[in-house]
Amino acid sequence: MKLFYYYFYNMSAPIRNIVLDTSFIEKQNFLGGKAMTELKKMSRKGWANLFMTDINYREVFSRFRKRLSPEVEKTRNIQNQIAKDLRVLKNSPAYDAYSKLPSIDLDQVCADFQVKFDQYVKEAKMKIIKTGHLTIEKIMDDYFKSTAPFGGGEKKSEFPDAFSYLATKEYFEKIGDKCYLVTGDKDFDDLPKEIVQPIENAAIALDAIIRFEEEKSSKAPEFINLMFERDKKKIKERAKKMIADYIEKEVWHLGEINGMEVDTMEHLDLSDIDITDFSIISLGDGEATLECSANFAYEIDIAVDDKSEAWYDKEDDRWHFVEHSTFTVKDSQEVKLSVVVEFDEDLEDADLEVDTINDGNWFPIFDRGRHHHDDY
Repeated sequence: MKLFYYYFYNMSAPIRNIVLDTSFIEKQNFLGGKAMTELKKMSRKGWANLFMTDINYREVFSRFRKRLSPEVEKTRNIQNQIAKDLRVLKNSPAYDAYSKLPSIDLDQVCADFQVKFDQYVKEAKMKIIKTGHLTIEKIMDDYFKSTAPFGGGEKKSEFPDAFSYLATKEYFEKIGDKCYLVTGDKDFDDLPKEIVQPIENAAIALDAIIRFEEEKSSKAPEFINLMFERDKKKIKERAKKMIADYIEKEVWHLGEINGMEVDTMEHLDLSDIDITDFSIISLGDGEATLECSANFAYEIDIAVDDKSEAWYDKEDDRWHFVEHSTFTVKDSQEVKLSVVVEFDEDLEDADLEVDTINDGNWFPIFDRGRHHHDDY
C-alpha cells in the first residue's frame, strides 16, 4: 500500500483527463455504479475532464440492448410460470399484482435509457472524440502485426477498440496532454503509456484528484488513511459476513445444477478477506466513500438430488430411487467493496462501514472455478 500511496500522492499534479471505455460503463451497470456518479460530480466541479469516443458512445447503447434482451425474456418466463402455478391465488383480489405483471417493451426501455445517458453526457460535460477521419490502413497494419489491442491477431471484434484508441491517442497528442483510459479490456495493457494510460478502475483517478485537491487545505485524506488501517480488521469481518450471506442466497436461488435439484448447502469454507489498498472516490463534509478490492477463496458443498432415473409415486406423494450427491465448487475471486466513512469535524474519530459489494450488483459464484460431485 505504501508504494501505491507514494506513486499517486507524490505527483506534482494528477492526470485530470478521464476517457471512459464501454467495458467500464457496462461493468458499472451502465449508469448504476457509484463511480459513474462521482465522475460526473468531479467533472461539474471542474476537477476532471470526461471523454469517450463516438464509437464507444454508440457501443454503449448496443451493449445495453444486448444485456437487457435476456432479462426481458426472463420476465416473460416468470409471467408464464406465475400464470401456471398461481391459479388459485387469482381468487384473492389483494394479490392481483402477482398475476398482472406488466410486459416489458424492449424498444421503449432502450429509448428511455438513451435519453437518460444523453442527459448524463450533458450534465457531466463529457466531450465525444470523433473517429470518422481515421483510415483503415493503420488499423489493418496493427491487426496483421498482432499489435495491441488485437492480441493474437484473431480478434476481429477489437477493431472498434483499435479505432477508439487511435482517435484518443491522436486527440491528446494534438492538445499536448495525457489521459487515463478506464477500461476492463486487458489488451490495452500492452499499448504505449506515454499519452494514454489504461486503468481498470476509475477509483484510481478519482482518488488521485481528490487527494491532490483536498490536501491543499484539509487533513481529511491523511486522517482517513489512519482510520482505515485502524478499522481494517472490522471491515474484513463485515465483508466476510456479507459475502457468506450472498453465497447462501445464491445457493437457494440456484434451483438446479447440471439438471440435478439443489437440496441444501451442506458446507461453506470461506477464507479470510484480503484487502490490499483503497481509493477515496468521494469526500465531503464529514463523509467519504472508499472503494477497495477484496480477495477471497471459497469451497462450497451443495447437496443435490438426481431424479433422472427416479419415478414419482402419486399415491404416496414421494420420489423413489433418487440419487443423492454432493456437488462441490472451489474457487477464488476478487470483488469491490464500497466503504462509507463518517467522521467528526475535529478529525478525532470516524465510523467506517461496508456499504455494498460490487455496487450491489450480482457477481458469479457457480459458473466458474473447479467443480466435482460425489454420490452417496
